[in-house]
Amino acid sequence: MSSGHTPTASGPTGLLDGFFQRRTNGFYQQLVTKMKRMGRNAACSATFGYDFVRKQLWEGNEGFRYPGGASSDACLTFVGEVQHPSHGTQLDASGTHTFVTRSGAFSPLTDTAKVKDRIVLGSPTHATKPLNILFNNQIALLNDIRIPDEEFERKNNLNYMVFEWTKSLDPRADEPCDDLIQISLGNKYVFPADAHKATATAGPPKKRVKRQEVPDGGNESDEDGPPPPPPEPASSASSSHDDVIRVGALYDPATLPDYSGPPCFQLEKKMLLQHDVRDINSRLIHPKDYWTALRPGTLVLVKATLHVYLVKGTGGGRHRKIYQINAVSTKVLGESPHPPLPLPVHSPPTTTTDSNIDGGVDDGFESFSMSTAPLRDVSPWEAAQLTNAAAGPSGPPPSDGSAGPKTDVKGKGKATPKSGKGKNNKRPRDDMEVEDD
Repeated sequence: MSSGHTPTASGPTGLLDGFFQRRTNGFYQQLVTKMKRMGRNAACSATFGYDFVRKQLWEGNEGFRYPGGASSDACLTFVGEVQHPSHGTQLDASGTHTFVTRSGAFSPLTDTAKVKDRIVLGSPTHATKPLNILFNNQIALLNDIRIPDEEFERKNNLNYMVFEWTKSLDPRADEPCDDLIQISLGNKYVFPADAHKATATAGPPKKRVKRQEVPDGGNESDEDGPPPPPPEPASSASSSHDDVIRVGALYDPATLPDYSGPPCFQLEKKMLLQHDVRDINSRLIHPKDYWTALRPGTLVLVKATLHVYLVKGTGGGRHRKIYQINAVSTKVLGESPHPPLPLPVHSPPTTTTDSNIDGGVDDGFESFSMSTAPLRDVSPWEAAQLTNAAAGPSGPPPSDGSAGPKTDVKGKGKATPKSGKGKNNKRPRDDMEVEDD
């Protein structure tokens, strides 16, 4: 996760201190050493076309295998820090499902929906320079696969709608550069008969990360042991034990704390699937704990396969080309110093029956109303003034009971300036505007 704080000589304070200790206690240094030792098995070191090649599948879909004729999928290991849900991480009960379609219609989660869990990885907070380069080399590898496809599509006028496996942390930048990696943890809900299948065994060219040589991590140790774990927060996510759960196990969806049932959740036969996601002690993490155990700031190691799917458009629509990283195994290397985020509250969109857009979502305009009841008592004089407002402005109520104010006499008081530039009109315009909170 990116941070706008610059560490001082003594390091930052508060929540960022936990991240900074990963840097100062040698954890990041040993992580770099371990990843480099993995060689071609690590995405930061593998070379596309040499360590693994394309595998043509059905109807334009592609996978990737090791060279030499082997048909099994090539597995690559990625490392990174889980990002905030605002950057695409989706681990709540709805997963990748959206309850509101592009047309504004309500779409409940039913057995026909294809829902997955997704994590988005970024460079670790307060990462050392070698670790930053290592993370960016993972993106460079993915770019090495996409760039020739991009050239082929341009030369052949293939106007695909492309969904890449990388994205930008700041898409509104003048030159946005992809610096995040999107990884699918697999199908969240499956039919019981399909559980064994679900567990994993053309736009303009964009600015892309290029591969660099990863320098040594500094004074990192050459020991074969794992990196020392960073300091853990006082409260850690609960994990189930191996004798309770197993990879491929099925659970009642209502096990999830934010699975609220109808109208949003309407599953009938599909069940919640257990994937190979483990904590720092290699114990399986129950899906109900993903939201906490994989909260933003968590450092994870992911073994995954790469895939390219070509989905033909319907009704003359554009074909979609989807680049996807599918996790086989996920392991927590360091828990996040951040506290868990509150779970989202799922509810159907508010609609109005007389809206001029069928099924339109209430954006606040239709439901905006003001009370017509008087907010305070009105004096008889104010009521008279309101009634006679059309007759022109009036002065203050006379003290002698006469019908109106006396004519100003020279030398007694000041007449209202004709120019309209009286003292009260000198108030700055900003004071007269409604400020947005």
